[in-house]
Amino acid sequence: EPLYRRAIGMFADRDMRGNSNVATCLHGLALSLQQMNRLEEAESSFREALAKYEKSVGAHHAHLAAALSGLGLLLLHSNKVQEAEPLILRSLAIEREVHGDDHPDIASAINNLGMVRAAMKRFSEAAELFERSLRILSPYIKRRECSELQVRTTIGNYAKTLEILGSSDADTNARIQAILA
Repeated sequence: EPLYRRAIGMFADRDMRGNSNVATCLHGLALSLQQMNRLEEAESSFREALAKYEKSVGAHHAHLAAALSGLGLLLLHSNKVQEAEPLILRSLAIEREVHGDDHPDIASAINNLGMVRAAMKRFSEAAELFERSLRILSPYIKRRECSELQVRTTIGNYAKTLEILGSSDADTNARIQAILA
């Protein structure tokens, strides 16, 4: 945290406040504050990073999508689901513009939307989103071109949602294996 604050101060001293580097430092600061459970400060830093990214790189950039996702997930985990949903949807739209439909970042954004839908108790929609995310990841998994954490998170979200919907462990495992085959 102190290093991010120092870097932000250095950019401010050089009158580079609109620079995307400031937004990147604010984004990093927000993530750091979130890990320390300083959620109000993290939310403020995410919002400031979003404003700086929009000003410096525009409304359709992967960095902006990442900050939108970060803030959306923070709000989701703070039980502010209604506030989180439009941010996650906007992040997904930007990721689609940047990467197309079949990229690990798209899978991540779809997984995040699934988490929002699960928090809204819309479990059938959530399961469909988690399955779609896993289908996108499947070829990347086979080529070892995606994060193991991302894969485990998506599988875990999908399995938990299927369990809520009444799926047996055997059926859930069979579904996951069929997707990954």
